[in-house]
Amino acid sequence: MAALVLTGIICAVVFSKGYSPQTPETPNGFRSEPANAEESAVWPGSRKLSQDHESAAGAVVPIDDGGGASPESESEPQSATLCECGDLHKLWLCEPRMVGKQVRDLQEGLAVAGFPAGHVDGLFGPATEGAVRAFQASVGLSEDGIVDLSVWMTLGRVCEQIVAASLEPSGDIIPIAKTSPAKPQTEQEGTTRKGLPPGWRALLIDTSNLTITLLEDGLPIKQYRVGVGEPSTPTPLGQFKVIEKAAWAGGFGTRWMGLNVPWGKYGIHGTNKPWTVGQRKSGGCIRMLNRDVEELYSMVPVGTPVVITAGHFGTLGSFRPRIEPGAKGSYVLEVQKRLAKLGYEHAGFDGVYGPGTERAIMQLQRDKGLPVTGIVDMRTYEALGLFIFD
Repeated sequence: MAALVLTGIICAVVFSKGYSPQTPETPNGFRSEPANAEESAVWPGSRKLSQDHESAAGAVVPIDDGGGASPESESEPQSATLCECGDLHKLWLCEPRMVGKQVRDLQEGLAVAGFPAGHVDGLFGPATEGAVRAFQASVGLSEDGIVDLSVWMTLGRVCEQIVAASLEPSGDIIPIAKTSPAKPQTEQEGTTRKGLPPGWRALLIDTSNLTITLLEDGLPIKQYRVGVGEPSTPTPLGQFKVIEKAAWAGGFGTRWMGLNVPWGKYGIHGTNKPWTVGQRKSGGCIRMLNRDVEELYSMVPVGTPVVITAGHFGTLGSFRPRIEPGAKGSYVLEVQKRLAKLGYEHAGFDGVYGPGTERAIMQLQRDKGLPVTGIVDMRTYEALGLFIFD
């Protein structure tokens, strides 16, 4: 039943907005400078490689991935607003010891590959160096104990096969359509009953069961397990579109499909840390195994609608955070939409709680007899009609 509800959500979105593929926008960009740290170096999150030339840290070379019916942006982004999913730090044993999330990611990957470094504690000590050397020896790399780009990339390739074989079903998988239903007369004439072109596609991402489902004519045809954002860097919820596509190699895996999230740079992409797929460990983007994102990439044109939900509770989930001026994200965007629906003017639909949104909230609070604080609390959510349903 939950699966049918989620399918209905995305169909309703597509039907209400229509299906109008967009011309791809030029990507704003990726982090192109190393991290400001004495003990670690960061390679850019994306490095495009030509089909006949690969370089672990060489020059950026445009790639031709065969193209498709839809125009795609293949230029390298340059914005620093992107999540940190693609950061690959150079790591080694030194004094003082390197500590942090990147070391923890390395330790988890080594364990998946069969080279445990003891406790996954985020500390690069002798045990971690020993595990790195053992892994390097097993794959024919120089046994220097230094984790450079070649080590990260090779570890990702080794772990992807292991992770792909170990991922369990989500427990709420939408039944995949095995046969196409008989086409109605309207579709035979070139349109569906809702005015959409035959073969229209949309993506449904469920952050509760960690899946992404490709729909065609309202029916699920492919489904994959994904990784989503940590609680501190959540994946945006709501209704978006694919606005850019790119193929490359590096920390972001082999493919990128950017979304038009107004308050930041988010997308669906591969990863060279495949052990994080099926978990909540990203900076807000949707992570997929490289082999899966490559397959999906070929089936999704620019302009494809994307609905990201939190399972049974729809695009807002079951949580209602306190929102104060300066906040950004899915909840702010939903509040802005509801303010407009109720007739309150504000500064726009950008997911940013600025002065215009604050003034509109304060006016709503006055009209409803609530304390005029400019802060969206539970009573203000109820005044907006944004209830939590059991």
